[in-house]
Amino acid sequence: ADHVHLGKAPPDKEFFDEVASKLGGFRGVIIVGPGTARTEFAGHIAHLYPMLAKRVWGIEAMDHPTDAQIVAVARKFFRAADRMHRA
Repeated sequence: ADHVHLGKAPPDKEFFDEVASKLGGFRGVIIVGPGTARTEFAGHIAHLYPMLAKRVWGIEAMDHPTDAQIVAVARKFFRAADRMHRA
């Protein structure tokens, strides 16, 4: 549905479930992604995985990020969280 006049593809809930199942052991999660994908995923886990949703520390817009850009965003969020929890 990435073509003119074909509309927008619906969220892939099976993919969202697969990703959510892999995040269970993490203390904190940052969701990054393009367009509405990140907010659709955040909404999906808020609705179906409320305990995981409580561990989402941030949601950041990123289109085609490099690994280094993802790491930089993660460092920013987790350093801020560390400072907050020490205070």
